[in-house]
Order: sequence, then C-alpha cells, then structure tokens
Amino acid sequence: MHRREILPTILSALSNIIRLEILRILYSRGPLSFTGLMIELGMDPRMNTGKFGYHLKTLMKAGLVDLDKSSGCYRLTELGRSVLKLLKKIEDSVKMERDKLLVRTSLPSIEVFNRHRIVECLVKEANMPKRLAEEVAREVEARVRKMNIKYLTTALIRDIVNMILLERGLEEYRHALARLGMPVYDVSQIVEGHSSEGLSEDPREVTGRAVLEQYTLTRLVPRHVADAHISGLIHLVKAYEWALHPESIHHDVRVFLEERTPSSLSKALLTIFDVIATYSRLVALSQVVEHFNTFIAPYIGKLTYEELKNRIREFIELLNAGTYFHNAVISLDVGIPKPIGEEKCPEGTYGDYEEEALRVVDAFVEVFMEGDDEKKPYLRPLLTVKIYKDSLKGHARNTLLKLAKLASARGTPLFINLTGGGYSNMSYSDHGLRVYSTIREEWDEILMTGSIGTVALNMPRIAFESRRDEEVLLDKLDAAISLCLKALEARYKTLERRLKVGKLPEYSFEVRGNAYLRMHSSTLNISLIGLPEAVKLITGYYPHENRDARGLIAKLLREANKFVCEEAGFERRVNIAEVRVEDENFRFAEMDSRYGDMPRESLRGDPRTPYYTTDLGSLAIPFRDLVRITSEAQKLTPGGHVLNINMAEPSPSAEKLLSTIERLLREKVNFFTFTRDLTYCRICRRIEGGLRAKCSYCSFSGSKIIHYGRLTTRYETISSWDYGKRIEYMERFRHII
Repeated sequence: MHRREILPTILSALSNIIRLEILRILYSRGPLSFTGLMIELGMDPRMNTGKFGYHLKTLMKAGLVDLDKSSGCYRLTELGRSVLKLLKKIEDSVKMERDKLLVRTSLPSIEVFNRHRIVECLVKEANMPKRLAEEVAREVEARVRKMNIKYLTTALIRDIVNMILLERGLEEYRHALARLGMPVYDVSQIVEGHSSEGLSEDPREVTGRAVLEQYTLTRLVPRHVADAHISGLIHLVKAYEWALHPESIHHDVRVFLEERTPSSLSKALLTIFDVIATYSRLVALSQVVEHFNTFIAPYIGKLTYEELKNRIREFIELLNAGTYFHNAVISLDVGIPKPIGEEKCPEGTYGDYEEEALRVVDAFVEVFMEGDDEKKPYLRPLLTVKIYKDSLKGHARNTLLKLAKLASARGTPLFINLTGGGYSNMSYSDHGLRVYSTIREEWDEILMTGSIGTVALNMPRIAFESRRDEEVLLDKLDAAISLCLKALEARYKTLERRLKVGKLPEYSFEVRGNAYLRMHSSTLNISLIGLPEAVKLITGYYPHENRDARGLIAKLLREANKFVCEEAGFERRVNIAEVRVEDENFRFAEMDSRYGDMPRESLRGDPRTPYYTTDLGSLAIPFRDLVRITSEAQKLTPGGHVLNINMAEPSPSAEKLLSTIERLLREKVNFFTFTRDLTYCRICRRIEGGLRAKCSYCSFSGSKIIHYGRLTTRYETISSWDYGKRIEYMERFRHII
C-alpha cells in the first residue's frame, strides 16, 4: 500500500463503531478467535458472520489487526495498539473539554481534573503498581463525574481515593496515602480562641503541632505503638517534635568560648546568650548551660563585686526579655571539684578561679533576691545548683547558706546532690530529666549530650487491668515497656538519620572528633506516671500508708529497670524515670475516667479535671518518711525525678533550711527543691509568702495581686494555669520545715 493511502485507509477503518469496539476488546482481552470476538460484541455467529467478517477484513487491510496462524486467534498489531492509544487520548481530551472539572489544589491554584495525576500520586506516595493505579484512577474519575460535585478539591479527591482503596481491601496503600491536617471546625476554635483559661497560644504553632503529631503517629512509629498512645496507655512526649529535634542538650560552652576568645566577662556572657538564643528553637524541652560559673570565672578579671553583679543582672534581663528563652537552665557549681579544677582554661586551670566562681553564685543569689525593676521575681533562667563534698565547708558553705536563704524566700534554686553515691557528674534539665556519668566515667561525659526522647507510661491503667494480681501486673508492665522501647527506637533512628544527612548542623558540627550532640551518650527515658495510685489499686494503700505498698513500688521500679536492660536491644542508654513533662498525668487520668471503669477514689483532683500523682512531695506524708521513700525511689529512676517540697508559712530561716538540705544530702536524695507560695502586689511592689487575696501592706486586691507557684521545676504565674493545674497545686501538702 502506498504511503499516501495508509492514513485514509486507517481513518476509514476507524469510522465505524463496531470496528472501534473490536479494537477495544482485543486491547483489553488479548487475542480472541473469530467466534469469541463475535460473542464479546454481542453478535449472533449464525446470523451476523458475513457482516462481522467484513469489519474484520477492513481492520486487517488497514494493518490494525492480524491473524495468529499458530493459534487461529485475531490480535492487535503494534500499529493497532498505537492507534488505539492515540484514540484514547483524543477521547480523553474531548471528554475533558466537554465535561471540564476544575480542581482547587493546595498550591494554591485551580486546575483541570486529570486522572493521570492520581496515577502519579499512587505510584510515588504509596508505591502502587502502575496498572493497579490506573484502574483506581479511572474509578475515581467515574465517581467524581457521577457525583456532580460543584466545589472539587484535592483533599476531597484524596478522600475518594482512600474510600476506594478501603473498598478494595487495599488498606496498606491507604495508610501510606493518609493526609495530615485538622478539621475546619477545630481550626476555627483555635483561631477564634474559645478557650477561656490560661494564656492564648499562637494558632500557627497549635495547628502546626497538631499536623506534626499526626505525622509522628502515622509515619514514624509502628501502628500498634500509635494506637497505645491514642488509647492513653502510653504518651509520646512532645510527639510533634519527634521528627525534628532532641528533647534537651547539655552545653559545653567552652567550645564556643574557645572559638570566639572573648576578652571580657561581658563578651563571654554575650557569647553564651547567643548560644542559648540559637538553640532555643532547636530543642523540644530545654537546654542546660553546664558549670556556668566555673567556665566564666577566668573572664572576671579585676571586676569589683558590684560590677560582676551588674553583668549577671544584664545577662538575666536578656533571658527574661524574649519569649523564646523560657527553656534555659543555668547550672551552678558550689565549689570546684578536683577533676574539673585540674582542667586547663585560658590562663591556668579552673581550680585557680574557685573564689571567682563562688562570687558568680553569690551574684546570682542577690539578683534573684532583688527581682526585676518592678521587684517581681525572675522566672528564668531555671537555676540548678551542684553541691559537692567540699561545698559544706569554708567559703563554699557561706555561699550555700546564701542559696538556702534564696530558697527560703523565693524557692528559686533546685539542688543536685554530688556529695557521694557513685556519680562523677550528673545534671538535670527542665522537668527533672537526668544525664549522668558514673565514677568509672569522666566528669565531662555529660557534656554535649542530652535527652533524645521520653515516653510516659500510664501505671494506674496497668494496675487496674491486672485485677490485683501482681504477676499479671508485672507481665503487663513488661508488655507496655516493650511498646515504649519500640517508640524510642523509632525516635532515636529518626534523629540519627537527620544528623547524618546534615539537617541539624547545630548538632552535627565536629568537636574533638565527635558531633556536638553525642547521640551514643545521650539518654532515652520511660517515665512511670501515677505510681502511688497504681500501688493503691493493687494493695489498697498509698506508699506512705503501708510497708507492702512501699515494697511494691520498689518491686515495680526494679522490674522496669531489669526489663529495659534486657530488652533495649538497640544498645542505647534507656532509663526509667518518674517525671511529668506535658501534663500527661492529666491526660491519662481524664481518659481513664471517661472511657474506663477506673474507681473514682483512684483519681485525684476535681471530677472534671482528674490527675495522677507524679511527685511524692505532693502527698501528706510525714517529712521523715517522705525523705526515706524518695531516696529509695530516686535510686531506681536514673532517667529523672524531682522532690518538690512545698513549704508551709512561715518559711524557715536560712540556717534551718540549710540544715534540712544537709539532711537530704546525707539521705542521698539526688534532686530536690523547696517551693514557697508567693504573692506580689503591683502597687507597693512587695513579695509576701503564701497565696494572699490582698496585700498585707496596702490592702489592694484583685488584678493588683499576682500569685506565683511551682508544680515541678519552674515557677510560673498561677493565673496562666488551667483549672486542673490550679486544683492540683492547691491540693499539694505544705510541709513545716
């Protein structure tokens, strides 16, 4: 056939609907016999043979169909396949132009509906075979056109795709295709700020956290772990941060001071402030400046005490000026232990500057005692104080007495016990999470490390489901910890991967052959929430009421530590803790009260906002028993803890409180603080102890009065708390010291 005759012949062959249908059947069904083709067309082989034969010969003459002589079946030629594909494109174009569907995309833009976009999405996002993806896409298009939707969006198309995948039993593909977001109603509630309690949050941050938490639950952790979180058995702390940043970092500021070589104390403090500012958005919880006074002591030079105090005040004012520095923790040394003192510094060794280091602590105490320009107490930074064996004598003891005076008046510092107990160094971040180095390790092992992640565990739920059977209780505890370990492994590997690909340059830059954040030395934590309530559900008593109850707490903690040691197969430093980070004690109790049969007497607080205990110091336990029980519990919670002792009014003298501090040190309580209720008057600018309705000096009340309190480690204005936290704080037992 002449080349000029090919196109007219093909077009002539395609001009009949029967011949077009023959081509479609052979494309979809493959080779068929003469009779088989007629049956597929719905033609009677006895009556329509001649008519059908004519159409078939026309297609063969055009080179679109040929006969496979070996099988006796008719089949499409390569030309026939190409022509049919071209026809499909033409039909799609005609159909699209005639029945044009406009889609609102997330770019944002408005585009014409194109089912090939669905195919691309299924192949790319869900790794679906292309042929299956094309089938699903055609069904989606058919349903969309049938529905006659007036306002079509990509989100709605994705919902229809997911529905079809579920109908076909393709749930794995649907899971990979899940869309993250929030219902419009929820977003409107956040934007319009319907919450009447507490301080308002930035709607952008709230909605962003919600989406990132969904990402963690759908893509980072195994599905059964996500289910345990959603059901309230466990709680992934700061789940929205799991794909982004570590929980905390313990800085070695020498790295930055050596790089900048500041020539004065002001420049050294500015360098440290820059570090805090840089990392303020790169941690989920907090950042700790370790050995602050020791490392800045060589820069004090010939400054007078008043000049030093002014520099410290300026530094504290900087940390209180912005909204992003609330996570800073300043760790102070009362004295310089020998291993640190022998370390070289810009001029000499740090031990040469012990007097200067103690003067820095004295300056912090005075500035915090005086308060800001309006005499209000400083709420940040959080101050932790490391007490060593030599802190109890000489000039160091005088400094410790001043710290006791600050604790009695303002409740500010938290004390770390390094007077003995097998640790060369240890430190605590915000909320009481701990890093430590044993006596077999160097003191600086805690520097450039942090907490990678924490999972909280609902102990009362486990106890309740055990039905007072201790063996069942231990088995359920092990099973729940196994879930926590799987979650923490996912958290660790996600962060490790981000570090390796350079997504966290502030943590991955090299320092002495290691990344700044030393992942292998950092911790992962499992926090047991509601241990007192769990023990009461099993024994009928709180720990301070019965010896068996106290014994059960120790048994549970030992079992948890043992199981972690045996099962933490990914060789990380996983620790058991007893801390609350983001009010998971309220979440657990609320879910148990709403969706379970938890006895009301096992829940603390108001029926509308129940909570579980996270600190034995809140219970009405005689002080002697509290110290003994806490000492035992803190030995078995290496991941973190805090004894928060609320003081009754009048607060004790500095000498009396120092005596109590020494007692806690002897009893090997590792981390503790004394909280005093504070009332501030805006009119006369005075601070009084207790929660007073009006000022004792000028008698003003109402909005002129501010109350301050502390639930875990950090002081806050009580008016910023929601109703549940206020109830919890008011129910805390006040000890007479």
